[in-house]
Amino acid sequence: KFRTTTTIDGTATIPVHLWDDLSIDEHNPTLAGNRHLPDSGLEIQFRAKVRDSLTGKQYNTSNTMKLYERDVKVELIKISETYKPGLKYTVIMKVVTQDDKPVADNGPQLTLKHDYERNASKWIGSPLQVSPTNGLIKLDIFPPKDGIALGVNAEYMGHYYYFPAITKAESPSGHYMQVIRADTTDITVGQDVKLIATATEPIRRLVCEVMGRGDIVWAKSLDITTNIMDGYEFSIATVRPMAPSARVLCHYVRPDNQEMVADALNIAVALVRTPVTVDAHIRATKPGAMAGVRADPTVDILGVDISAEDMMNELKAYDYKPKPPVGPYGGHYGRRNGRIGRGGGRPVSETSSATAAEIFANCGAVVLSNGLIHNKPQYMYNSVQSEISVQKSQIVYCTLQKCTVGHTNDEVVGPQWVAAPPPAPTHMQSMPLTTTCKSVLEAGGPL
Repeated sequence: KFRTTTTIDGTATIPVHLWDDLSIDEHNPTLAGNRHLPDSGLEIQFRAKVRDSLTGKQYNTSNTMKLYERDVKVELIKISETYKPGLKYTVIMKVVTQDDKPVADNGPQLTLKHDYERNASKWIGSPLQVSPTNGLIKLDIFPPKDGIALGVNAEYMGHYYYFPAITKAESPSGHYMQVIRADTTDITVGQDVKLIATATEPIRRLVCEVMGRGDIVWAKSLDITTNIMDGYEFSIATVRPMAPSARVLCHYVRPDNQEMVADALNIAVALVRTPVTVDAHIRATKPGAMAGVRADPTVDILGVDISAEDMMNELKAYDYKPKPPVGPYGGHYGRRNGRIGRGGGRPVSETSSATAAEIFANCGAVVLSNGLIHNKPQYMYNSVQSEISVQKSQIVYCTLQKCTVGHTNDEVVGPQWVAAPPPAPTHMQSMPLTTTCKSVLEAGGPL
């Protein structure tokens, strides 16, 4: 703490040195031996106590101030936690002051560099010199299939910014699809929203559903007669159940391995205000004559004190809230939430949908299919019984005896597995996976 006493006549100026007077490096271990403030800033609280020399009364007040080492900050806005090789990924950089005001358009250029290696020392691409427009920089890139992760670094006004890598989505076949909006205009109920579906291979049929307020409000199977690799445009008429937000889910099935390739998109739909009409029972009157206006008795039902925010929160409660991504050992990764503008259409880091199974799950959809829905393997060590995802058409309930991390995903569970009673609980050991399973199909039960 730093204390000082001075005289005041209306105002008083007190100089304070951050390191010599406040010793902020002693109270913050991250600053020890390094006279640099963290990128997130440092908050300092000031308290002042004043004594009136005439009356002897004391007055006190306090205020906080946040200190930054840099006047400007550069942030990477992720439109998704994963990218899909061969399909467009938009890198958005936000260049603003510490109070989120955009930098001048005619200011210094930003040096942007990206590559598909996790180790930045192996990057071979040439940096790009770009100028922010209204504080934003947008760069469309098409990642190759042989990349590992998308890394982005930036340099602005002599300061370097390093951001977490964007991981690659997973697909057994290496093929993906993407659904985006054709424009970024705001949507209201009753308008058509135009979408563009793109895939990394030709397809014949595309199935799309729209989820709104916890229900499927629109669904259609589209016959693709053009090359979807160049983009296929279609439109959806918005209805009230799609407000205030709806989720578009599209998928197709590959004929080679019956893999379901999917993508999802969030769209914001604004409600239209309820129309109000005023009718007069007098069709003709004289100047200066009384024309009465009477309220309809049914307006009494509108006497509930409710705001627009309360109504929007109630409508959003019907929407499915995806859980954070599950790690390989059952833990949950954190996530950040946000959106680009009002009409951007794609959630910013809302979910980390790296596989088709995660896309369906994050939409709140339960899929019953005999196709391959790729998913990451999950290992449960706290329970003897577990459920294994299978590649083919059978739903199998399995009891784990011994488990190891060497288990491979998308394993085909064949009908040669016979029913058996579950074994007695044993300690988990690092040994090959052995299971006793009971197939629902073999037992005669429905899927």
